[in-house]
Amino acid sequence: MKKILFGIFLILCCLIQQAKAANNDYLNEVNAHKLFGNNNIKVWVQNGTQQGTVYKAFLEWERASGNCIKFRLANSEKTAQIKVYFVNQKINPNTQRSVAVGYTTYSATPVIQIITINPFTGKYFTQRQIFGIAVHEIGHALGIMGHSSNPNDIMYHATIPNSIFASNRDYNTIRKLYCK
Repeated sequence: MKKILFGIFLILCCLIQQAKAANNDYLNEVNAHKLFGNNNIKVWVQNGTQQGTVYKAFLEWERASGNCIKFRLANSEKTAQIKVYFVNQKINPNTQRSVAVGYTTYSATPVIQIITINPFTGKYFTQRQIFGIAVHEIGHALGIMGHSSNPNDIMYHATIPNSIFASNRDYNTIRKLYCK
């Protein structure tokens, strides 16, 4: 009987490990596409008090990718592959259930808009909040179109991100997408 119970225990352990391994990223949950063939991506951030904070957010994804992706400052807005703008008004006013504090659109290049004033309080977002919003929107600009179902991931759908740093699942997702 002990051998049977031990065998069942081993099988359960293996099944749990397989389930954990399958949940190490969220590529299957989201629509994701590698948007940049060259992993040296030129970025431009609008001049402003939060410019340095957004540059640090790009470095968070660089770190998350294991330096597989490298961000470089573009010489001009015209030569940038990702552009970031700051706005002081609501973004995407068609959203009825929640207010977007960041929004990424795609035309020739991904364009990120980050709202700087909290629509609920009327006060400016803190650097920490801007950082979290920027990291999330940069994930979209890199091709992670959807949202994770895990609130610990930076790509979780929240008006203001719960986490401001990339999780292990974020790391694994961006590495699978860009660093094969």
